[in-house]
Amino acid sequence: MNPRVSVLVPVFNSAAYLGEAIEGVLGQTRPPDEVVVVDDGSTDGSADVAKAFGPHLLVIVRPRRGVGAARNAGLEAATGNLIAMCDADDVWGPTKLERQLQLLDSDDAIGVVFTHFHEFVSPEITTPPAGARAPVDVGTAPIPSTMLARRSVLDDVGYFDESLRIGDWIEWCGRLRASGDRTEILAEPLVRRRLHGNNNSIVRAGAGEDYVRILKKHLDEARRAQ
Repeated sequence: MNPRVSVLVPVFNSAAYLGEAIEGVLGQTRPPDEVVVVDDGSTDGSADVAKAFGPHLLVIVRPRRGVGAARNAGLEAATGNLIAMCDADDVWGPTKLERQLQLLDSDDAIGVVFTHFHEFVSPEITTPPAGARAPVDVGTAPIPSTMLARRSVLDDVGYFDESLRIGDWIEWCGRLRASGDRTEILAEPLVRRRLHGNNNSIVRAGAGEDYVRILKKHLDEARRAQ
């Protein structure tokens, strides 16, 4: 494999955290070949934070359409044959890409490599966010910031559902499981997931409605496959 790694960073009003996220991406022991930041209509100067890193980044500024659409815009702009994502409020450990690439290189049948992650309450928060579970030592569920995937898998599974206000990632992971593409999870916690009170999965109103839609969609697909 001749790896060319593109990292997608969707952002909406995360100027306070975006710089740290980008520094973690650029500070890898195996640096990415391309970083694409998609500003999804931020009003807090997030795009300016990204542009301050200079030519190391491709910064796309677009009207607000939601995180699924922002991920898709990044995918359309990316040129790598390997795709990673980093949410604008998360932080990569320095060896994340290196360790994932080692595993991908070891077996051509592996399509996606996730890692474990630590959760932490953002330092400026004195009380854990309402609705958040207590921080765990190590999180194991796949989250966007822990993924490194072959572009061929994304072409196979398809892009993200832009109609969902929240849950586009869960819906996409359902399609990934159904595709049969092989995934592996490194037991090392190579990402830090920030809890700060504005995490989409915690505070978005109407999230339950979207999760019901996702569940119904996968149940319908399972019935058709029988």
